Amino acid sequence: DGFNNGKHELGKYLALFFGIMVFILCGFEHCVANMFYFTVAKAWSGKAILYLLLMTAGNAVGGVIIPLLRKFYNSKKEEAAAPGVLRPDRLYAAFAEEVRTSDAPFPVRAVAALRLDRVMRGNIPAVFQMDCLKVLAKCAGAWREMGDGAASLADALERRLLETVRLLERDALAEVDAGNARNDAGDVEGALRVWADALARHPPCAPILANNMAYVTAISGGDLDEALRLADIAVSARPSHPSSLDTLAWVFHLRGDAADAAITMRKALQCGGASSHEICQHASEIAAAAGNRSAARHWRDMAAKLRRTQQ
Repeated sequence: DGFNNGKHELGKYLALFFGIMVFILCGFEHCVANMFYFTVAKAWSGKAILYLLLMTAGNAVGGVIIPLLRKFYNSKKEEAAAPGVLRPDRLYAAFAEEVRTSDAPFPVRAVAALRLDRVMRGNIPAVFQMDCLKVLAKCAGAWREMGDGAASLADALERRLLETVRLLERDALAEVDAGNARNDAGDVEGALRVWADALARHPPCAPILANNMAYVTAISGGDLDEALRLADIAVSARPSHPSSLDTLAWVFHLRGDAADAAITMRKALQCGGASSHEICQHASEIAAAAGNRSAARHWRDMAAKLRRTQQ
């Protein structure tokens, strides 16, 4: 795992070196190493073969059976926690077949196969899988110069990337709706839990999820520092989105930061928030807190007018 998951080239080989060193210092046996020792020492015998069979069985349990059981347990755990979540490995399995049957030049197919193999190992987060496909897709320009086969393979890579992104967004938006339903039913903790799980699995939809979590956390009397952190995530991703700006302004307001709340709310209104009765209502309360009575009255009247129009 250290070699497969390590990001630094030297760190990968150090993981192998120290792993083997600890294995030897603990006095564990390795069947292949012992074959070498028995051969050099000319110590082969019926007893040595019996020992070797026992060592091989032990190595097989530790090196094959236990990792398979762990992988099986992790996959079942993921499916139980989120049964509707996209399984990107199925996309990659389908794409591996495309690579294998492609008429692209061998070097192109070899590079694609190696990178796909790296992605498909273990339980890799969806964001890394998407990044790997992006790396492949960036090679499309160079591959198209290598012939029709390479161009078709590049097209397939880009198609798989788009398919992955769409499926990730579809699942994430479904979880946004699931959290909304729980929140509407009064289960605030359940809604936050659903959104937090979705946020970890679906980075492309972080702005929507973070915005919902920030607003619900703030209005339900939760940790305002955490609400501010989440609101900052949403605004950083969508700096001109009125809903995200409104949430950030409202968190500032609840924290008692009247100046920051007024500045952020002004931007939210300039970015289209003036068409939402809820944002106008927030603008009214923030203006009142800042002592601006005329602005408070204006936005309160605007909120009432929009509420009547939108009903």
